[in-house]
Amino acid sequence: SIALHDYQRPLMTIPHDSSEFTEYHQILLRSFRAIAGFDRVMIYRFQEDWSGEVIAEMTAPGIGSYLGLRFPASDIPAIARNLYLINPSRMIPDAHARPVPVLSLESSPPDMTWSDLRSVSPAHLQYLTNMGVGASFSVPVRVAGKLWALVACHHLQPLVLSPEQRNACVALAGTYAMGVTSHIASRRLQMIDSLERRVDHVLEALSDYADPLDGIGTNHAALLEIMG
Repeated sequence: SIALHDYQRPLMTIPHDSSEFTEYHQILLRSFRAIAGFDRVMIYRFQEDWSGEVIAEMTAPGIGSYLGLRFPASDIPAIARNLYLINPSRMIPDAHARPVPVLSLESSPPDMTWSDLRSVSPAHLQYLTNMGVGASFSVPVRVAGKLWALVACHHLQPLVLSPEQRNACVALAGTYAMGVTSHIASRRLQMIDSLERRVDHVLEALSDYADPLDGIGTNHAALLEIMG
């Protein structure tokens, strides 16, 4: 039995600065490795253009690192990203397993959107083979209704997770997502507060001049900094 609350508790402390945020990623990855036992666990962060970057990683010894690497948007195409918005996880227990045909009583193929057993595109299986991956598991991290990142797990050999293991990882990713949301909101408020303080400082300085244009000329560096 997985003591889920023991893993969730550290994720309930909201990170305030960048160093705490970096450690926050590691807390999640340690929990995933402890529960599921994958050789590599990564946080794959999406950028504005849907390219991806590995911003955190935890691995078994001697298997190399993807930390800091960037990947094009085509690495995880739109159709796959849309599935991650509606599915809690995606598991490939054996990347070398032979696909099994699915038969339908209807003329159109059955909708496998919600199936955990659906197969994987040959291109993605080749991709995993090229990386030496025997099994993979990924859980979406959704922030403000959008796909913010994936927790991507790789294992060198085939690996089957129990429903309890999968559900625990999905729950942890949800707790982590709430912490990320709070962190982003807190940083935004800090930025707005800092900006307001700097504006007030400049306005106070301008009030000392009979002609505001003279004050703007003198305080131009502070104004340029505020405008970025």
